Amino acid sequence: KFPYLNGGGTADAEVLGGGVSLGVRAEKVAMADGTWQPTLAVSSIEIEIKEDLTLQINGSWFSTVYNVLASVFKDLIKDYIASTLEGSLIDHVVSLVTVLNAFMKEYWPMLLQLLHVTVEELPLASAWRGAKPLAPPMPHEEDLTFTSSNLPIVLAKRTRDRMALVSGVTLPNLKTSTLTDTQRHELYRIPLQATIVGVNGLSCAKLTSKEVATLLETLPAPVQLRFATAVPDDDFQVKPRRTLRTFDVSFGDGPLGLKLRARPLVLETLKSLPRPAVLTFSTSPDGIVSFKTWPPLVDLDLKDSADPCRSYVVVTGFSRLPSFGKNSKQIAVDDRVVAVNGASVTSLPYDKVMDVLRHAMASPPYRVDFSRSGSVATTTVTFPKGPMGILFRSDKDHGVYVKKFVAGLGPAERSGLVYRGCAILQVCGKNVDGLDVEGVQSMIDHAQPPYHLTVRDMDMENTLSLLYS
Repeated sequence: KFPYLNGGGTADAEVLGGGVSLGVRAEKVAMADGTWQPTLAVSSIEIEIKEDLTLQINGSWFSTVYNVLASVFKDLIKDYIASTLEGSLIDHVVSLVTVLNAFMKEYWPMLLQLLHVTVEELPLASAWRGAKPLAPPMPHEEDLTFTSSNLPIVLAKRTRDRMALVSGVTLPNLKTSTLTDTQRHELYRIPLQATIVGVNGLSCAKLTSKEVATLLETLPAPVQLRFATAVPDDDFQVKPRRTLRTFDVSFGDGPLGLKLRARPLVLETLKSLPRPAVLTFSTSPDGIVSFKTWPPLVDLDLKDSADPCRSYVVVTGFSRLPSFGKNSKQIAVDDRVVAVNGASVTSLPYDKVMDVLRHAMASPPYRVDFSRSGSVATTTVTFPKGPMGILFRSDKDHGVYVKKFVAGLGPAERSGLVYRGCAILQVCGKNVDGLDVEGVQSMIDHAQPPYHLTVRDMDMENTLSLLYS
């Protein structure tokens, strides 16, 4: 329903290419008598609108305006609808798996026998959905430990996904609270408008804000939380890593209509393939990553493969870009942001100030005015380009302050397609076969545009080998 001067209105939506992906895996749970009990658990649930969403609003004097806005913000609307549906489905899916577990108890021995798997070989049950060990914190992330339980953190759902956003902290009354001064100080350090991405060293990115709130209420002390602060610099944002997806396609008579690259043996097999045929496709472990800036700032090492006659040069780490804000010598920690390009931002909330900074970074150079605590004087710093190299925080007065200076991510790390453990296959279209680390590094140092790396996801390659060997 939409608010109109002449009453309510309706919106008709059409979704193309929508998909629901539900992941369920078998795990083992330790019983009181020391034995293992197999069980099913929800490993992932994703709703994705891959192609397009058409939103048509009618029945109002303002239909034309709303339709234009819906077209402009269609990507935001797509993400919002997908994340909202995903969050509402989770409780139902968890209930479904509970029913399946009750039904499957007597069938587990037969199922494990058919799969040639023992209970002991099943993975240990996760603490919660997607509870994988966290990687070292990124520049905009920090780990905080709390010695009190039932943390009074007020959570909200982020607009474009289901993750838990810290909207406030409800501090108990000083006179009646049993918290020590140290515990109260721990709560003061919680960053507002930050996202909780980890609990006790494990990722909680797949949990809804409601599920994270339940964890905070039930976990015993001490509790370690990882907070990710929203930053204006796109250079701090790592694109999500590709996930392995497989799907089957049926082909009847006639040409397949496929163009294959570097797969001559597959091509010969397809030419003599009887019809009808079902082909299984998957995400390719190889990818070509293009860069606007060079070098990619990767650390390399040599790694042996399963083939004794071949080794790979793999990425072992990344170098970071220096903080321009720190190097300017004009900005200090706890300075307040008061204006961007001459426009005051003191009355704007944290997320709006971040939007203003992002907009300014899109058209460098840009100017940001800072003020020191207790001073009315301001310092204007001109940034020739992004990133700023600054991590901000929000205070109770809703001001935006410099929290710390951080190094920026390099081109390769930021892409999300180059990560620790992936193999380098080509540098700007030139093969690296037979080269050692020094040889590949020399190719990177002397590369000419257009810049790109061809890399192989070795984890995905190994998974495909196991699935279809």
